[in-house]
Amino acid sequence: MMNFKEKMLFELIELVKKTTKIEVRLSQKSEDMTKREIEILEKQYGIMCQYVDVLKERINYYLNQEMIEVNK
Repeated sequence: MMNFKEKMLFELIELVKKTTKIEVRLSQKSEDMTKREIEILEKQYGIMCQYVDVLKERINYYLNQEMIEVNK
């Protein structure tokens, strides 16, 4: 069973994988993709990037809290 930190790290890794897949699809825009599909992918990419940033901040916060407790 994973603890909270491991779960957050695993979630971050999975999210980065998904974000990378969207980034690759956007970079390889094919002519059969509609403008709407591209807009949706761009929005998904933006939201996922924001979520990655939030998750990284949370992980850093918990790591900093641990360091504070270790140093006490």
